[in-house]
Amino acid sequence: MREEERMRPLAWLHEIERHGAGLEQLFEESGSLAVSAWRVARARCAAAQGGVPTTRQLYTVARELAARVGYFDAVLSEATLASECVRRGLPVSAQINPSATHAGA
Repeated sequence: MREEERMRPLAWLHEIERHGAGLEQLFEESGSLAVSAWRVARARCAAAQGGVPTTRQLYTVARELAARVGYFDAVLSEATLASECVRRGLPVSAQINPSATHAGA
């Protein structure tokens, strides 16, 4: 993970968006769609409110990235993406269903 990615996540995201080869370079550095998606999801979380990306955020970013670079059939399930990230030491938060927290209310 680059220093700018950690310290200035919004600037890092803009840099990736601005350069056409940015996503390809991200995939090359990361070594997998899951790790690439985690890096972008983590940066978005850090820029917005902080915290760890959820499985849903990870999946959404993976689909976005795959569509943009033409890896349409490479997107795995939420659980598989999250498992790969966790296996590599990248934290992922379980998706919480808001309706489930109010079921007993």
